[in-house]
Amino acid sequence: MNRIRKHLGATALVVCAFAGWSLPASAALLSSATEIAFFGIFQPTGGTNLADSSGGTFPSPVTIAAGVNDFAFAVGGNATFLDITFNPLTTGDILTFANGGLFSATEMVIDLQSETSLDLTLQGIWSLNGFDDTEGQLVLTADALGGLYTFSAAGTVFSNVISPDIEIAVIPVPAAAWLFASALAGLGITKRRRAAR
Repeated sequence: MNRIRKHLGATALVVCAFAGWSLPASAALLSSATEIAFFGIFQPTGGTNLADSSGGTFPSPVTIAAGVNDFAFAVGGNATFLDITFNPLTTGDILTFANGGLFSATEMVIDLQSETSLDLTLQGIWSLNGFDDTEGQLVLTADALGGLYTFSAAGTVFSNVISPDIEIAVIPVPAAAWLFASALAGLGITKRRRAAR
């Protein structure tokens, strides 16, 4: 009888220890069909035109012209683009949404830079509330129109790719602890019966 009490006591300790144990769980990635589009004013810096500029600024805020699927919430809202530089090429946070979320660039490539046109491709991570960080890109085009520089940008998502630096949400799973504890108790009872024979 004392041995059974010891086994039950040990099982109770295991249950208590694992009752607060948690396993990582993640939200969904952004859909691969998710797209977003922006337009606004672009101001070249460090030069007289787009060809000799060393970067640019975006008067804030810019308009979110379109959003499909997971970005549909943002249509008609505003976003803020941060300043960019070409030497060194900008990485890090590039844009933020007024109601949450951002795009952080890991790489930027200048596809075209002339007096009247500038094309940039930025690879990076889309972070949106309620979703796992998802890899994607942002393509930005600036044009000179009679002394005014405008830009348009389109963002897309790469399907089924997860950033290695994702923050993972944690949810408690006390049922798993109870299942584990009952399996231990079953093993203890089986061992006791074999020892009694």
